[in-house]
Amino acid sequence: MSSIRRTLVILTAAIPLVLAASAQACFMRAPLPVQVWMDHINVDIVNDVASKTYDCVFKNPNAQAVIGGECYMELEPGPFVEKMTVTVDGKTMEAEILDVKKANEVFQDIVRRGGSPALLEYYGNQLIRTKVPRINPGGTVRVKLTYTTVLKPQNGLVRLQMLNTNPKTLMQKLTSAGVTINFKSDRPIQNIYSPTHPIKVVEKPEWDISVEWSEKDYLPKQPFVLYFQSSPQEVGASLIAHRERGQDGHFMLMLSPSQGKDADKFKPLEKDVVFCVDTSGSMIEANKMEQARAALKYCLEQLRTGDRFNIVEFSTETRSFRDKPVKLNDENLKAALEYTANLHPRGGTAIHEALKKSLDQLTSKDRLKMIVFATDGLPTIGERDPKNILKDVEQWNRHDVRIFCFGEGIDVNTKLLDGLSLEQRGQSDYILPEEDISKIISRFFDRVGTPVMSDISIKIDGLMVRDVQPTTVSDLFQGEQIAVFGQYSGSGKKNVTIEGFWNGEKRKLTFEVEFPERSDSEKHSFVPRLWAGQQVDFLLREIRKQDKPEQELVDEVVRLAKRYGIVTPYTTFLMGEDLF
Repeated sequence: MSSIRRTLVILTAAIPLVLAASAQACFMRAPLPVQVWMDHINVDIVNDVASKTYDCVFKNPNAQAVIGGECYMELEPGPFVEKMTVTVDGKTMEAEILDVKKANEVFQDIVRRGGSPALLEYYGNQLIRTKVPRINPGGTVRVKLTYTTVLKPQNGLVRLQMLNTNPKTLMQKLTSAGVTINFKSDRPIQNIYSPTHPIKVVEKPEWDISVEWSEKDYLPKQPFVLYFQSSPQEVGASLIAHRERGQDGHFMLMLSPSQGKDADKFKPLEKDVVFCVDTSGSMIEANKMEQARAALKYCLEQLRTGDRFNIVEFSTETRSFRDKPVKLNDENLKAALEYTANLHPRGGTAIHEALKKSLDQLTSKDRLKMIVFATDGLPTIGERDPKNILKDVEQWNRHDVRIFCFGEGIDVNTKLLDGLSLEQRGQSDYILPEEDISKIISRFFDRVGTPVMSDISIKIDGLMVRDVQPTTVSDLFQGEQIAVFGQYSGSGKKNVTIEGFWNGEKRKLTFEVEFPERSDSEKHSFVPRLWAGQQVDFLLREIRKQDKPEQELVDEVVRLAKRYGIVTPYTTFLMGEDLF
């Protein structure tokens, strides 16, 4: 099944929204559909933590008909909605998190009795659906969603994307659209710019800097993209913790041993990399094949002495540059560039076979191994079920190969690509039709092409910690940081030791950080929710691997989701009828 993610109009940062109207009264003339009256996004960024609020107002333009609306909202992988409010005629109510079964029973009962609840439910692969079955004639309903997420700077550069669009879906003008982004940072903020929209810098007393954009009668033809950069932090570790009286604490530990005065210790690791490139017939569209060739050429030219590489191309069948990865030298690089220049689109999309062939080539020990996998479509040849492909890749990947995925265009299966990258210790990214593939992939390879530490483990001395996420720490690339979440008991200054391989040897660094005995202010109250989101995400991945979910895992998902207000396949936000 193709991903819903790429078949909906997107009106907020990584959140698509499309409306469907349903008449609640019978008239000779069909009622007008719900209007999106206003869509505003507010992002508050404190250091590398962003709190995002999406404010959408839906208006019933009919003089007599009562209509309902649905909107589909998408979260980028990782964060979870932590708060939903609905406002009607100036009265606001916050939604309650319930088990899916109970929430739907209450919802249906209220609808049968003529009432109008509001439901926010998980709809698959980071997709959330809001249902408001009753909007009075001429009335408006405002829905506000809030969540917190940790940003991922790349060499200090952060990219934010909002107001995405999809040309396959009917686009509707917004009476008013706007974005406000507020910054507060311990490090200087530099180079704020948007390549897509005219922004203006404004002064606010409580923020270091703020930028705004707004427009009336806005038709979202392209995403709002903003870049900003902060000065790199020195080598070390930083800790953010939240702990209330009489309870265990929650922490977020960020480690960045690849920068600053000790950077010369971390020489790039030698690596084996297979570039797995889609050359199916659809790559002829929108200049995608030409851009893919340019991206591959760039990546090949950025390989370092000691690296080994190969190219696997796939359409109806798979073909490769060499039978196995070869050493980087002038002769092999020249031949690979000639091979790249002759890549041409044709045939179907044999994703299953291409992944197996790529994994079969990466069997070396004591080297970092990665696949850079790029496709613009869905599997059409061989195994097509994403669940089966993910299960097979899990079995085939016996040598700890990292898989980095790129989806090009709007027809990719994001459930498959996100699953591949999350379960195989990589990352996924998506390239819109109007974006340049070569620039996105080459910017990515500038980062992952310089790994400085792999097979990382973290130990905290003298402190009881549990439920640490992620369970497997990602590799460290030049200019990046590692974020680890967990619960703790005890307090005081503790040594944090990070071990891993660099320069061909296993080494370790030690940092001293302080875990507070109490920190119950609202300043860091987002930390428990971020930890809970990570924990729930891990449990859901474990459940998806099982043919029949273990009830114990499901119960733990429900317990955490209800406590911290997380929408999952097993929990739902429900707002009762009394607001309406």
